[in-house]
Amino acid sequence: SASEQIQILLDALSVKKDINLIFTGVNADPGSGDIARAIHQFVQSNSNAKYYPSLGQSLYLSTLLYCDGVVGNSSSGILEVPALKKATINIGNRQLGREMAESVINCELESSAIAKSIDKIYSKNFKEVLSEVSNPYGSGGASSKIFGEIKKSDLSNLVIKRFHDL
Repeated sequence: SASEQIQILLDALSVKKDINLIFTGVNADPGSGDIARAIHQFVQSNSNAKYYPSLGQSLYLSTLLYCDGVVGNSSSGILEVPALKKATINIGNRQLGREMAESVINCELESSAIAKSIDKIYSKNFKEVLSEVSNPYGSGGASSKIFGEIKKSDLSNLVIKRFHDL
């Protein structure tokens, strides 16, 4: 269940008192209420943890600049976080099958595996991996490149599609 799964993560994080933790709001998936309640309880009893229901895109990406990594099973850890040369601990198989950067550590939903993965992101070897990581999804700016190509193209010979009401 979702409440059992979040408790496994929180158990791993509860022993990491020397790390500041930021939780962001959960999606409206089944079991999200249980997850949110467990996070709220954790934050209330752990002074190194804070909860934000929503940061929005700009604040979220800005916050990532000051973080050592992201822990969870969100696509953000696979898509955006590697572009910032930050670590992702991807828990479980929700993102299985996606191409992933070297900055992504996949681990089982098990407290000791999560804790071990957190330790790994602070290792000298992994910091070297992060310094050289490249995002397999590119470096951004795709829409500008597409717009530039369209501007350079001769569109005068485009065929206008005509629709006929029946």
